[in-house]
Amino acid sequence: MSNGPINRRSRTSPSREGYLYVAVLFTSLMVAVIVAGSLALSTSKMRQENDRADRLLAIQLAESELQLQSTRMQASTQWRNSLANDQFSGWRELFGGSVRHRYFDSDTSLSDDDFDNVTLTVHARVNNAEVALSIELANAKSPHSCLNYGVTSTEDLRINDSGNITSEMPIQVGDDCTSNSFALLVAPKVEYSDQLTVVVRGDTGASDVVGPPVNLIDLYSTLGTQIDAVAIPQQSGDLVIQDVVISPTSNPYGSTNPNGVYLLDSQGKRVVIRNCRIEGTLVVFNNSSVLVGGAMCWNSLDPARAALISAGSVTFDAMEAVLSEQVRSTNFNPASTPNRGGVSNTSALDTYPTSIRGVVCSLEDIYITPMVGNERLHFYGSLCARQLVVTARVSIFTELGLLSNPPLGFHDPAKMKFVARSMRRVATP
Repeated sequence: MSNGPINRRSRTSPSREGYLYVAVLFTSLMVAVIVAGSLALSTSKMRQENDRADRLLAIQLAESELQLQSTRMQASTQWRNSLANDQFSGWRELFGGSVRHRYFDSDTSLSDDDFDNVTLTVHARVNNAEVALSIELANAKSPHSCLNYGVTSTEDLRINDSGNITSEMPIQVGDDCTSNSFALLVAPKVEYSDQLTVVVRGDTGASDVVGPPVNLIDLYSTLGTQIDAVAIPQQSGDLVIQDVVISPTSNPYGSTNPNGVYLLDSQGKRVVIRNCRIEGTLVVFNNSSVLVGGAMCWNSLDPARAALISAGSVTFDAMEAVLSEQVRSTNFNPASTPNRGGVSNTSALDTYPTSIRGVVCSLEDIYITPMVGNERLHFYGSLCARQLVVTARVSIFTELGLLSNPPLGFHDPAKMKFVARSMRRVATP
């Protein structure tokens, strides 16, 4: 019997080597599965992050488009006429995505009223992400450009017979600024397009006149109270408004209007307004003309409103410097309408200096003749007409209330603003 060393390796079981191989293979498979799973999770997470980034970018594009459209609206007064109501524009590339927009006016027409509110909807998409935002826009009540001028004459301004005009604001004339004699025009600036034969104290320059909206009569008809022409006394065929107080709480010819806006269809007759105290707006249409005479205390600035809007020409003729209750046998300071926020009384001893406060607008011409005693006629606000002809001494003063809170129809129709808290996400079209 041999006593040599025993070879232990020769006793290793072949089946055990198989077990080891299987274990290693299983471990490798587990590692592969874990790695594959990790890669799949990483890819899914990356895809989710990309989708999230696309959605955020789409929202930013939509917000940018809202601002861009708002800016474009304010650059053109004709934006309503160039768009179809409730129809999307074509797609436009923007910052790595694409956008389109739509305007909606609830009365189904964008162009019928320059002051209607609109809803702006923008639709943005980036890759597979889409978002739609909508916001309400309202008129910003920015003053129309004519309120920055003491006089807006879309055609000519004539100062005759040694008349003169002094204005705290610039004056704009669409065509000629002329005189038949020595005449003086004092203003910070006089803008005109053709001839200038008036002596000007102030700067001069070229004009680009934009008159007030032509639909003023229609605009005011929406909030005014109609005065029946039959209720107004007639003299020699004229409708004569005389020795009365007209205000939001006083209308001698019918129902009162809380806004102090009264509409008069004169049925082709001339309207004469004299020796009155008026706290509000008169809108006269279907008239041959309006004549304002005698003494007038006309205040339309608390709040700021137009004083007179006429479809026909307006003449301020032989006006008097003082409105006297004693002379007119009329109490112009009744309990219904205390003067300038003061205290009313029952006496007839008060006097009121003649002045016109507010916007005076004629869709035709305005004529101003000398006051009695050649006194100076004072306007506080703006005069707007096709043509202004002055043979009197006239002063025009700035009224900041007209600029901070412009009257209806004297807003800039292109200036729109976002309505607070109206932006919201909507379903993508």
